[in-house]
Amino acid sequence: MDYAQGELGLLPDTLWDMTWDEYRRYANGYVVRQNREWERTRLLATQMVNMLKEKPISPQQYMPLATDPVNPEEAGKAGESEEEFWRRMTENNFFQRPPAPAPDAE
Repeated sequence: MDYAQGELGLLPDTLWDMTWDEYRRYANGYVVRQNREWERTRLLATQMVNMLKEKPISPQQYMPLATDPVNPEEAGKAGESEEEFWRRMTENNFFQRPPAPAPDAE
């Protein structure tokens, strides 16, 4: 109900008179409009950045969005392991790795 009234702007009477399919289509249309707004923002920002660059970059390079198509070569790659993450953080002095728990000294 909060999403319908807040984000979609539906009045309670309008919401309760809708079928589930009508609501789903209405909500999906909202998401599509929001994605288009982000794509427009990205395009404008990229155009401004490219005016100052010698070698232009694509909007996808400047601001990746969740709606961008996935590169098939990268789709199968797994993310970094926890060990790789901590090594990278430590090398860049972002974090100190937490000490390993001490074994019980009995």
